Amino acid sequence: MGLIVLVAFTLVHHNHAMDRDIRDVSLTQKQKLEAIHNLRTIIRERMIAITTMALTEDAFARDDKYQRFLVLGNRFLMVRKTLEQGVVNDEEQGLLQDFRELTREVTPLHEAVIEHILNNRMKAAQKLLFSTSLPAQQRVLTQCDRIIDYYHRHTEQGVDKLLARYFIDHQQALRLIIVTLLIANYSIWRIARDRHTLLGEIDERKLVQAKLEQARNTLEEQVQQRTADLHESIEQLQHNEAQLRHMANHDPLSGLASRSMLNVLKKPLRVNDATIEISSSIGIAPLSGRRHLGRHPLPAGRYGHVSGQGIRQGTLLF
Repeated sequence: MGLIVLVAFTLVHHNHAMDRDIRDVSLTQKQKLEAIHNLRTIIRERMIAITTMALTEDAFARDDKYQRFLVLGNRFLMVRKTLEQGVVNDEEQGLLQDFRELTREVTPLHEAVIEHILNNRMKAAQKLLFSTSLPAQQRVLTQCDRIIDYYHRHTEQGVDKLLARYFIDHQQALRLIIVTLLIANYSIWRIARDRHTLLGEIDERKLVQAKLEQARNTLEEQVQQRTADLHESIEQLQHNEAQLRHMANHDPLSGLASRSMLNVLKKPLRVNDATIEISSSIGIAPLSGRRHLGRHPLPAGRYGHVSGQGIRQGTLLF
């Protein structure tokens, strides 16, 4: 969008510059045409004035025309100087140089005619005027016509060049606008495509994230379930181990401690603050009742009745 605005601004600026150049060319050539037409008019008026001086018999009329002739001469010099200051090429310089040379040739002839008139040599003045002065002045007018034709032709050529340049620049500007529009359309298409791709990637990432979240939740549930199963298995193993230990250390029929339980017993048995070392040779035989333990001779005879009772109680605890 910024490029389009820049191109439009450049095109408008170029159009204004082209209009300004055309106005400048037209104005400059118009001023030059006005100046050369003024010179041509001045030359014709000087010819009329000097012809009137040579043909009139009235001294006052001759003097009036002579003053007019001098004034027109001063104006001619001023206009020609202004015209020469605006020279732009060699062709124009050559035409104005020829014009200057012709005026230099005519000036002595005019002065000679005026001198004859002021000395009342009217026939000599008329002869010089019509034979030499006026034809020379006519050559100056012809040179003025050449300069006028040159200015008309130069004006047309300048305008044509400006129009041709304007046409070329206008075509280039149109091409630039077309290229800019194509670039803008391509950029819009790329933006739309990238946006669609980006939205697709975002949706895909959201889908992947949802799947990952679902997989994480499933994994957490599996971990919790397996943890619970593991705890249950550990508890079952501990229960089974306790059952195996009990079955290994107790008699399955009576539930009393077996010989293996007595063999692994390491610490002494304390009965009524007395320490009794139980050797591996002690054995407990299956009895039909608790009362038979009271008549066992070994614990009761060696350690007393109370100690024997304690052994019986400890044995029953196994």
